[in-house]
Amino acid sequence: MQSAQHTIVLSQSNRLKSSRTFKVFDSVGFAMEGILSIFENKQKEDSPDLKQVEYTQEDLFAFLDKMPELVALVYANPRPFFLLHSRSLFFFH
Repeated sequence: MQSAQHTIVLSQSNRLKSSRTFKVFDSVGFAMEGILSIFENKQKEDSPDLKQVEYTQEDLFAFLDKMPELVALVYANPRPFFLLHSRSLFFFH
């Protein structure tokens, strides 16, 4: 998979349908950075007194596992369509 593929991430952070959102990125790599940023912001929100947030890869994976929905649409260049990827894209890329 090329790193410069237009990527749309669809996510739902809790069971409420109102928590559904999407974010658009220029590449799969930027999409992963975006997901990591969401995770880090959640860690800061949960522990506002900490100056620096520390976590393990397992903490990140547990966060991703708890998300009711997390999928990515990756543009299938040169074909004119997007390929749907499950959350495994974020675990194994």
